[in-house]
Amino acid sequence: MDLVDGESKESMTQSIQSERDFPKVELHRHLDGAVRLRTVWEEAKRHGVKLPVDRFEDLQPHVQVLKPMKNLAEVLNTFWLTQSIFRDEETLERIAYENVEDAWNDGTRLVELRYSPEFCATNHGHTYNQILNAFKRGIARAKEKYPMGVGLIPIISRTLSKESAWKTVEHVLDNRDDFVGFDLADDESGFDPRTFAEMFQELIRNKIRITIHSGEEGPPENVLKSIEYLGAERIGHGIQIHRSHEAIEAVKKADVLLEVCPSSNYLTRAVLSLSEHPLKRLYEAGVRVSINTDDPGIMNLTLPGEYAICEREFHFSESDFRTMNRDAFEASFIPEHEKEKLKNLYFSDLF
Repeated sequence: MDLVDGESKESMTQSIQSERDFPKVELHRHLDGAVRLRTVWEEAKRHGVKLPVDRFEDLQPHVQVLKPMKNLAEVLNTFWLTQSIFRDEETLERIAYENVEDAWNDGTRLVELRYSPEFCATNHGHTYNQILNAFKRGIARAKEKYPMGVGLIPIISRTLSKESAWKTVEHVLDNRDDFVGFDLADDESGFDPRTFAEMFQELIRNKIRITIHSGEEGPPENVLKSIEYLGAERIGHGIQIHRSHEAIEAVKKADVLLEVCPSSNYLTRAVLSLSEHPLKRLYEAGVRVSINTDDPGIMNLTLPGEYAICEREFHFSESDFRTMNRDAFEASFIPEHEKEKLKNLYFSDLF
């Protein structure tokens, strides 16, 4: 995948870190899609998981999406090799710790990590509480070394059963103090957002905040329905609203922020090229946006690398990046008392 047109990712990342050296907010980062390649290798060996190659040097193309694939569904299928290592709580704790460490090293000082309890549990027999507690331990241990804000957001998948979705809803309601929000994800094809209205209304009644994967590949109407029927305060991706002036104006009126993931959208074929990505047009139209990695382990991305791409492709200025981070900070679901501390520590220059 040549996302930097001949310039190395490392040199572009160094450029953006030196020229845009300020604390960042990342709202859309999948914990279970942000596993280091080395961790996949080591944990597979520890658990006796059969890998398709015998050398670490050959593993990357089997675990990471390095070039655009046919569609989102094909990309989602690549997750399962990484998921095969989720064998015990020690592995899950390690993954959570490394998520926070990697975010810190990206210059991030507030991150929201989302994950699917059902995805993490499949084939491994974990209870949802075991998964949550392992992730909490990893995050707590990491925060002792890297003092940053971290929130957890559970996900339900459109393509799984209603029983699976309700199980996750009940898990969140039983552990509401451990989560900052709730998400609906997976392939949009053939799924009307209104199908999930009852469970999201239950979450809203219990003061759970909502972000929805919508308008990634699906039509702009999906985004509008996610806001109206599911109570979305933020939209994961949402880029297809650029096709509809009505949708753009509705998102602006609702003051909904889009969690945009430029390279991810290119790799999943939600856009055909980075130069065609609508991020700049949406930003200039007055839509609130933030920049995110989505699945940095699966897609071999870093947040500074995404900033470098946005600087090159869309000519965003430092002022633009600061505006996006301020909007992301304000839209974060992290509790307000914690955000106030983070603001004083890291983000006062944004306001």
